[in-house]
Amino acid sequence: MRVQIVLATVLSASLLCNVSASDQPGYQTGKIVSIQKRGSGHVAFGKTDAPSTTTDVYDVVVNVDGTDHQCVIQSHVVDPTLVVGKEAQVRIQGKDIYIKTAKGDDFKCAGRK
Repeated sequence: MRVQIVLATVLSASLLCNVSASDQPGYQTGKIVSIQKRGSGHVAFGKTDAPSTTTDVYDVVVNVDGTDHQCVIQSHVVDPTLVVGKEAQVRIQGKDIYIKTAKGDDFKCAGRK
């Protein structure tokens, strides 16, 4: 009887360990097709006398299930998760694409077409 309980516990634990990010609702495996730096822009944070902060603008193409999705990232630095040719876990929500980083956070890529 104890052997059956131990085996059931070990089997359950191994099944839980095999759950991947792609099994989470809404996430799919995508591939980063291209990242093109468009230029820099200025972002003002509220109405202050502080100088504006410069950000870079990147056009990104992510392929999911054979369909290329275009989106734009405005950031000081491109997340190291975004590497051309690399697979990534992505979630498409409305016009935006969220790319899961190595830390498990979502990185927003806005305004897909």
